[in-house]
Amino acid sequence: MELVNNSVWILKYDSLDYDENEQLVVFSSKEYAEEYKKTVIDNWINSITREAVPRRLDSRAEIEQNAKYYPEAVRVFKDYYSLVKGWKSEPGFKTIEYRYYEQMSDEEWDKYYKKVKSKLVIENHTILK
Repeated sequence: MELVNNSVWILKYDSLDYDENEQLVVFSSKEYAEEYKKTVIDNWINSITREAVPRRLDSRAEIEQNAKYYPEAVRVFKDYYSLVKGWKSEPGFKTIEYRYYEQMSDEEWDKYYKKVKSKLVIENHTILK
């Protein structure tokens, strides 16, 4: 990697999946960093794309078994859905935990997308000799 003006650009981001840790990627130019940032976002969108809305989970056992396949948001065709997590309990009945997807409005999706995109930060660092 050839340094320009003794500078490097670091793309730092918390994983867009909740299974991974923080990522650091070093680039020799800001343009490369910006292009890679776009690639990360495209890959994330592809990873949340589904052919159908995942089915509702209605028990703790189902949730434990399938949670890794239920990201915070999914895309089905051009619609976006957010994951709803909850539980209910009534006297005399056992507690039920559930997860299902609810369609997001365009405004909700825009806010969520901006939040995800804000996790990707490009920092300029100067290398001193």
